[in-house]
Amino acid sequence: MIHRQNEMHMGKWKFHLNSHWTTERLAAEQRNPKANGKLGMGFNVRNPKVLPLVKDCIDEFYELFDHPKLFHIGVDEAHYFGESWPKEINRGVAMANYLNTLNRYIKKKGARTVMWGDMLLSHASMPYFFEHNGGPPLNTAEALPLLDDDIIISDWHYGYTVAGVVPEHYPSIPWFRKHGHDVIPVPWFNTKNMLDMARDSIATESKGLMGSSWSFHMAYRLYAYPDAFHGKADLRRQITRNREMGILSSIAEVAWRPFHAKAVMEKYDSVQWELRWFPDKNIIVRDIP
Repeated sequence: MIHRQNEMHMGKWKFHLNSHWTTERLAAEQRNPKANGKLGMGFNVRNPKVLPLVKDCIDEFYELFDHPKLFHIGVDEAHYFGESWPKEINRGVAMANYLNTLNRYIKKKGARTVMWGDMLLSHASMPYFFEHNGGPPLNTAEALPLLDDDIIISDWHYGYTVAGVVPEHYPSIPWFRKHGHDVIPVPWFNTKNMLDMARDSIATESKGLMGSSWSFHMAYRLYAYPDAFHGKADLRRQITRNREMGILSSIAEVAWRPFHAKAVMEKYDSVQWELRWFPDKNIIVRDIP
């Protein structure tokens, strides 16, 4: 509910699929002063036109998904938050105020707000993982102590490290719990990552696990734009190996049977797992030699 990184995010998605998206509403988006007036990569949440626009989107999605109990507002990788603002404006305070406003709007509908946690984490406090995006220059991690504590944090970590060695535990999970938030840890395709996050979820009395699903859009790119992957055999194999249904079903297995998961995951094969759980719906990509 902040940025528009690609075709599937807010902005272009609704522009292409909704006829009532008007020029006036597009004007609510932030314009990057360094891009000759072109649309920037994020909403300017200080623009009074933005909040009504976002609430309208919330209303639409809430009806579309039949009044869900949980409503995910995104907020991952919002690297352009407040990119055109004066430096003296505190981005952490601004982000907290904006997200709390959305949370209270969603709460009135009877749903709980869920958001990604990376913009609330900084390498200054946890210098381990790639997925900590709340440090300088925006310092949006300062929003965390100001957030409504009934917001659920989906804490995504995929096992990548920026410190040479991945720690045995994910410190962000108890960090968010310490600040009063329910947490849903989110692994991806790395089996150790799945197992470690499942263990830490149990230890911190979190809300289970959430499966990531980024392999599908990479597979789509691979088949839609094959020339872009020319000469990148390792990347092609990684994309086709990380089959979506297999990954999601394996994360579910880890969550359902955490004390048996290690033995089960030693035999993990994403292709076979997909066939095991969805034998008649093998809808993702075929392997590429």
